[in-house]
Amino acid sequence: MGHPTALSHGRLPMKQSVILRRHFMDSERLSWLLSRLELYAQNEQRCDITLFSDKPKIDVKIDPKFSFALMYGGGVKAIKPLLEKLQLSDGSCVNAFDIWTINQMPEKGFKPDELEAVDLKDGDQEVQGTGKTIREIIRETYKCENKSEEEKFLCRFLAS
Repeated sequence: MGHPTALSHGRLPMKQSVILRRHFMDSERLSWLLSRLELYAQNEQRCDITLFSDKPKIDVKIDPKFSFALMYGGGVKAIKPLLEKLQLSDGSCVNAFDIWTINQMPEKGFKPDELEAVDLKDGDQEVQGTGKTIREIIRETYKCENKSEEEKFLCRFLAS
């Protein structure tokens, strides 16, 4: 798809421009993001979406309208507004440029025994090339405020 500014013919609103610079939205990341958004919207896949600027959106689906615009060649005019206000199943909207991670979750949610079977020690493994453990990354991306939140989101992530 090219450079991120191609979505708006070289000009992004100030907020998106700041987010892009702050979070290094290069063409590779933009391509990854668009492919994930399209795949998850098209398949109505449940996911957790973590944001750079806010608390995560938990167990949501991306509005299928997003994938329709891409599938039917809606172009920049159709895609840009959908990216700026990406509609989620919980009724909220997020700016796609503010998305940090998209973590797939099971279609029917978790059964209690699935969560109970998770060994949180698995979260202490280092993620190659990051110098951080899974636990540290979850704490950071999910913006955990305490140990309880950290363990809850780590458990969800590991169980998924």
